[in-house]
Amino acid sequence: LAQVFFSNHGAMGDSTTHPEQETRLVNLGGWVSKLAYSPDGSILVAASWGGTLKVFGTSCWTERHAVELKNERVLALDISEDGAMVVCGTSAGKIRLFGGVAFEPVATAEPHAGWVHCVQFLGADVVLSGGEDKCCRLTSAQGESLGQLDHHTDWVCAAAIDQQGEWVATASADTKVVLLSRAKLEVEREWTHHSASVLAVCFSPDGSILASGGEDKRVFVCGTRTDVVTVVHEFQARVHGIAFAPDGFVMAACAWCEDPMVKVWGTQDWLPKTTVECHRDGVLCVAFSPDGHLLASGSADKTVVVWRTPESWRQRGTAPAPSSMTMNS
Repeated sequence: LAQVFFSNHGAMGDSTTHPEQETRLVNLGGWVSKLAYSPDGSILVAASWGGTLKVFGTSCWTERHAVELKNERVLALDISEDGAMVVCGTSAGKIRLFGGVAFEPVATAEPHAGWVHCVQFLGADVVLSGGEDKCCRLTSAQGESLGQLDHHTDWVCAAAIDQQGEWVATASADTKVVLLSRAKLEVEREWTHHSASVLAVCFSPDGSILASGGEDKRVFVCGTRTDVVTVVHEFQARVHGIAFAPDGFVMAACAWCEDPMVKVWGTQDWLPKTTVECHRDGVLCVAFSPDGHLLASGSADKTVVVWRTPESWRQRGTAPAPSSMTMNS
């Protein structure tokens, strides 16, 4: 079983602007590759390179379910919009779907030749996945093939949808970030501002901003309806994860740095709010709870750290589109 520890150390600064550590989950079975909260915030799912999926109740951080896959690394994870199903992507080219109160297997498909680096529900019944075979595949929740998209020329590393139902984004080792219409899955726009593989993409809650990060160590934000591209930050190592708070007023990103860290910015001015140093190895993923009160990070040190966010991070309204600001440190 995973173990839980409670502490109040690791954030740099006072509690009015910096989060307080609530929980550290250990014994995750391997590098923690992805994290996902259920839509109601009642569970947190953690996927690991050790081939495990672990489900934690967020009220007292008990482990509710655990799945161990033999000879497969779990690289990708998503929860459906209604919270009824979980999908993961593995190093065996497979996607696996789980559902129900008991987290039971629902379907397994093998849509890819090589590792599956990203999975994303498009509604309740369709999963988009991307991997080493350079394409995006569409699979039904029953495991049936529904087609593929071929707009990348190298590994597909990341995918995201916007909450407003208008856009889908994919990112690749070909350095491109591609914006597609969610209704027709047709390419609407492409960006090539990264100089190396793009490993993470995330939409702001209102869909006006698309953030990306990758092996060039930079975090960019783009306006989905404008030509403005802003460099928010340059890490010392490749960027693996990005997440917006539910109200859109803060954004977090993590990187595989010598000093493992999560950085948080305000999205109105793209100035840094805090840096959180809480892991002993590279940080691979970050996720906000649906109410914005919790921020979780997963690491190659095989742990997940959950932080309680300060009230100053939570504001009403939506964040503005990016402006042409210069790089912030």
